[in-house]
Amino acid sequence: MKKYILIFISVILLSTSLKAQTTDTYVVADNPVGLSSCVDSIITLEDIYKIAEIRDLNDPNDDVSMYKMFRLQGSVITTEELTSIHYSDYPSVYVKKMNATNIHRGGIQVFLYLITPPTSLFNVDTLKYTVDKGATVNFTPDFFAKFTFFSSGKDLTSLNERILLTDESIGTEAPIGTNSTWSIVGKGKYKIRVQVAVCDPADFYYDSIYVIVNESPCLKLEIKEMPSLCRDEIVDITPYIYLDNHAATSSDLSQMSFTNKSLLGGTGETFNPAAMDMTQMVDKTSRFPQILITYQPNVALGMCTDYTYMPTLKVPTKLITSDIILTKNNNGTIANYTVEGDYYGFNDMFSKDVFKKLYVDNFTTVHAGTVMDFYSDAALTVPAPGNNLTPGTYYIAATNPDCSDDSTLFTVNVKNRDFDIFWQSAPALGKGYYTFTAPVYSGANYSWIVWGGSVISGNNTNQLTVYFSETASPSVSARCTITLPAARTTINGNNLTSAVYITSNESGDKEEIKPGITTPVISNYSESSLKAYPNPATETFSLSGSGLYDIKIYNSVGQLVLTNNSYKAETPIIIKNKGLHVVYATQNGNSKVIKVIIE
Repeated sequence: MKKYILIFISVILLSTSLKAQTTDTYVVADNPVGLSSCVDSIITLEDIYKIAEIRDLNDPNDDVSMYKMFRLQGSVITTEELTSIHYSDYPSVYVKKMNATNIHRGGIQVFLYLITPPTSLFNVDTLKYTVDKGATVNFTPDFFAKFTFFSSGKDLTSLNERILLTDESIGTEAPIGTNSTWSIVGKGKYKIRVQVAVCDPADFYYDSIYVIVNESPCLKLEIKEMPSLCRDEIVDITPYIYLDNHAATSSDLSQMSFTNKSLLGGTGETFNPAAMDMTQMVDKTSRFPQILITYQPNVALGMCTDYTYMPTLKVPTKLITSDIILTKNNNGTIANYTVEGDYYGFNDMFSKDVFKKLYVDNFTTVHAGTVMDFYSDAALTVPAPGNNLTPGTYYIAATNPDCSDDSTLFTVNVKNRDFDIFWQSAPALGKGYYTFTAPVYSGANYSWIVWGGSVISGNNTNQLTVYFSETASPSVSARCTITLPAARTTINGNNLTSAVYITSNESGDKEEIKPGITTPVISNYSESSLKAYPNPATETFSLSGSGLYDIKIYNSVGQLVLTNNSYKAETPIIIKNKGLHVVYATQNGNSKVIKVIIE
């Protein structure tokens, strides 16, 4: 059965290939077009043609005698012909087939660089940390920030196999690829040694950095398991105060002072923790509840920080300077989320139940009893009927019957959405022509991005043809953005569908509200700093940057293998299947695609 399936696939590919090929010149390089050397030797056109495996797809009699090499000035091809050059002469040259019938596909740019052996791989020799007793630290961001990446292209093994970790208390050195949590360590001293090939695969350069982790002598102070509150409550918070993971005793409490720091920037006033008055902690325009606890034995050490805590209110409350809401999940972890902003419906509708799912059901111990009423006007006089919102602007009044006078107003915009066909890959069946197809929508515009191959035709249509060589890249992938016409109508009997949000459940895991794809509202986007490390990776890698991201990860055949719409930068991601994976990261409406290889 498998034999017949392979024959069927081959026939399809051959058919596609025959349709895609033309008689025009189409020059490609089947090997990567970056040539390097440690010696500033002379390289000729014949050398470049042979090493890069340059050829014309549509000329079986192709030969190096048909080509000439020209100097590049930026992106401009000059008329200065070159026959041989040193590696250091030019960063790149253009190899052109003479008498080409297609000027756009008649040549190829080849990059040249002279390898300069490194003198150091790190700009510091030690990373130092101080953690709470029994705590750990993830030093990955600092490690890669201090690491100067060097690659001559000569390494035969992945970076995961060439970064070697030694726990000095044990003394055994091992590649980080054997330990998915290699960078999360507690008290101790650790040595990380990196090996890189320079001029040839056996010419190694080594450099090391140390990580030293010390424990703080400060006693750990925290408030745990305190219930959510109304703005007019008076509550005793002392049962929820813990010192080094045990409930604070009366003696412990007598050595603590409590300050109301709700007014940002203010000096604050001390208060009695046995009768904390929430009316003094919050109002609707200028304050958010914040407690500062100072513990005198910690102060005496001269190096400890005071403890701050934000009680959670039963009705969601916006921070004054933004639309961010702060709450805590059942594990005591602070969760930031946004009510105000843009939301995308499906079939031109957005369900009110989505808000209930996002902000009430998933925080039952916090917002139990909270009600969200929808209105079409800011004065809250015209209720929005039914359970579905059509595109437009709405005003939400959040209230809780348990609280006498407690409400918050949010503004939301329901919008339509264009479509994305995410990264999908063709099976690696060798050199040839591959076709990618997106759904057909009347009047839609199509825009493709391709990695690992050369576009032959169809870039602005729903069907794209690509030439691929397995020696130039491990696979060929494509992504299509489809911009739909403004009118949202039924086409070919199928309703156009769009996106809803993803949210977290009570355990803190992420779950999708079906149907649709994800379009989140997230803050603090920094696209330039977003990258994957280590890359290549062995099961575990992280994304750098800052803030939260909506991420989707696809494997080499286009299958969605992981989704997380509240991924925190620097958090380890575990992917067990080997091969090329594509990470699609979105933040504040901005998107970036990162390719990661799992070895």
